[in-house]
Amino acid sequence: MAAVGFFLFRKQATPTPAKAKTASVTPASSKAAATTGVGKYINKVSGTGVSRYVEKQVKTAKSATGVAKYVAQQTLAEKARAAEDAEKKATGVEKYMRNRG
Repeated sequence: MAAVGFFLFRKQATPTPAKAKTASVTPASSKAAATTGVGKYINKVSGTGVSRYVEKQVKTAKSATGVAKYVAQQTLAEKARAAEDAEKKATGVEKYMRNRG
């Protein structure tokens, strides 16, 4: 009985070769899609209000304000002080390893 079941299921498992049908649908060209009303609207509207605002701010942004320059200067000074403090606290082995080149 098991052999008969195996034989029948084996026959069902092997697919019969079927003739593949090709699709006759051609994709719409991008030019045709852009000429529709929706396409024209999308091309006309360049993003959301927020994205337009950000783009305008980036175009008109100056290199740095006085506050930004001050903060950058303070950050560099703080890093230099931290490096000096690290050198003062360094042990002889650390100084040797740093200066040996």
